Amino acid sequence: MQFVIIRVQLIKLLGDNMERLQKRIAECGVASRRKAEELIAEGRVMVNGKIITEMGYQVTEKDEIKVDGNLITKVETK
Repeated sequence: MQFVIIRVQLIKLLGDNMERLQKRIAECGVASRRKAEELIAEGRVMVNGKIITEMGYQVTEKDEIKVDGNLITKVETK
């Protein structure tokens, strides 16, 4: 838990925009937000090489996110 708090504080200092992991997964078209929560709870999601199982984990554009070992990228909209 301390890691998450320190990470959030550091990212706020750096000025990066943060969003919830399940929201990012949904925006990438991998799953709905609710299904993304299930994927996270099942331990199938990694952020920067670390398995994440907690809901509401905050990520930035710079984070590397993998679902079932596959790197996901944000879908660009016109």
